[in-house]
Amino acid sequence: MKLLLDSQEFSRKPVGYEIAQINNRIVNHEVDISLADLTEEIIKGKSFLPATLKEVMGSKKRKKENWFSQEIIALDFDEGLSINDALDNQFIRDNAAFLYTTFSHTPAHHKFRVVFALDRPLFDYKLFECIISYLLEKFPQADAACKDGTRLFFGGKEIFEIDMNNRLLTDEIIHSKRGFESDKEYISYMSAQKPPSGKHSLRNVKITHTKYLHCTNVQDILNRDIQSLHNKLNPSSVQLSNMNEVHDYLKQQDLKAFLGVSSNNFHDIFHEDTKPSASIFSSQLGNGHQLYKCHSQNHPFCGTIFQIVERLLKCSNVEAEDFLMKVFNIELVETEIQKEMKRTLNANKRLLMSYELEELYPNFYKVIKPYRDDLYILFDLVKEYLPSGDDPEIMFYHSIRKIGEYLRRKRDSASRRINFFVLLELMNKLDEIEIPSELQSSLSEWKQSSKYQYQNSVYSIPSYTYDLLSVIDSKCKVWLENGCTLKTISYEGIARNFGVKEANRVFPQDKDKTIPELNNFVARKLEECTLSIISSKGFTTEREVMDSVTLYFQGQKQFKQEQLKRCLGEIIENYCLVRVRLNKELGQKLGYEGNGYPFVLMFKKDFDALMNNRLIESA
Repeated sequence: MKLLLDSQEFSRKPVGYEIAQINNRIVNHEVDISLADLTEEIIKGKSFLPATLKEVMGSKKRKKENWFSQEIIALDFDEGLSINDALDNQFIRDNAAFLYTTFSHTPAHHKFRVVFALDRPLFDYKLFECIISYLLEKFPQADAACKDGTRLFFGGKEIFEIDMNNRLLTDEIIHSKRGFESDKEYISYMSAQKPPSGKHSLRNVKITHTKYLHCTNVQDILNRDIQSLHNKLNPSSVQLSNMNEVHDYLKQQDLKAFLGVSSNNFHDIFHEDTKPSASIFSSQLGNGHQLYKCHSQNHPFCGTIFQIVERLLKCSNVEAEDFLMKVFNIELVETEIQKEMKRTLNANKRLLMSYELEELYPNFYKVIKPYRDDLYILFDLVKEYLPSGDDPEIMFYHSIRKIGEYLRRKRDSASRRINFFVLLELMNKLDEIEIPSELQSSLSEWKQSSKYQYQNSVYSIPSYTYDLLSVIDSKCKVWLENGCTLKTISYEGIARNFGVKEANRVFPQDKDKTIPELNNFVARKLEECTLSIISSKGFTTEREVMDSVTLYFQGQKQFKQEQLKRCLGEIIENYCLVRVRLNKELGQKLGYEGNGYPFVLMFKKDFDALMNNRLIESA
């Protein structure tokens, strides 16, 4: 990408004379740089101008009349759009390369710039105006000053990569905007996409569609010409019962035939190259899936038939699915059992959303309320991959990584939530002997070939009946009384709070796991400290217990917190304690001098005595 880049680094926003010096330096500092390298320069605090300049009357100035070419465009956001909103925006996800926060950005006031790379250089300012106008109409929140093609952009603090392979399709935008006075002018421009003569000429300028000459079907794909693709591919009609089968079937299709490629090595379809840089090969996972790869260092790409279509058509993954199902004559046919599974999942969701849930199952409602959205997302994920066959059990076996992507959570956080749902029996985790033999064999082979300690777990979702929810409500009562949190969710935490049998059920691949001696040692220290303080003054808090136990290793603070959550229920049960929220009255009776109203731990007999005295006094 050719642009102007300052040589001076800044750790804050340049001011006054510094800006004047940047202007003087940058006009003579043209670079040809990759997007990845540009992001590194930006977070060093270097300013850039996303265009190149030419001499006019013997001088280069940051003025419109000096503008020469442009390959990237940036939008500046100071108001009206948060970073999360931008990252969730479909157009930005499909077209932008990255965004970065400015020097003035704060968590309370988001200020950032979204950077788009064009699929070809522009050499006419009118084209730039057409494209920036299109973007500003799409994003009225952006600073209107971005419409200046020679605008200077200062560096920033943090990069959020979107997709360095994304390219804004200039021809499509220009055509949609009709940025010309007549069709004749438009056609003339499309047939002469080359830079002016002179020392600024660029070698890798895209000539419309020449890179598709070696892939004869790409133009049909771009035109969404299903009939032409049918005539060339002659696909058989096929009926499949779920989207998992659809994806597997499509990923196994002959990519050379789909693209119209005749050789093993060919010119990449996503960028103009002078030598063949692309190839097609089979996945090393042995699943029969075919992959497309561009080996260019500046334009790397690797993807299945889905990523190819998404990128060519600049469409969503759902639109790519629909397009490919039409191309390959795939009909999605649900069985009666699958329809019943969907009804079960929908009924479960309605129950979780119902107004009566709090009244019918108060403990369950209190525990599950913060996590219901995660269950809804999981239900929707399961619906997309419903198993075929005669077994009515709703099973799925996505990896924790994939589940985490759907929940938008890190792997550890997603794992804790899934195991939390399994503990509550909202989901079941199947033991090896419960998994269908063919599936178990496949999962076992995958585990061995990947050299992983664990294989992917297989889950099932039951119907949320009255009897089941009554059991869950009782379990949630224990969860609340023991002060459990997601930090409790581990084999050890469940074993200490709910018993080894429950821990084996939630973690079947860790059945009868031995608890590390360090964990036992710290649990004993926490237990001894808890009982000592309660015996001394009648009560204690979790914070006081943790502060009173001293450990001497890195990360001991977080370890103590998690270990107390794992063993607290066991301590409460073994020594007849209660865990109750402090209030003003109870605080006065206990002589509590701290701030706020935390939970306190005390002997149940002492708490009951206080409550009985309160009743006598009120009588």
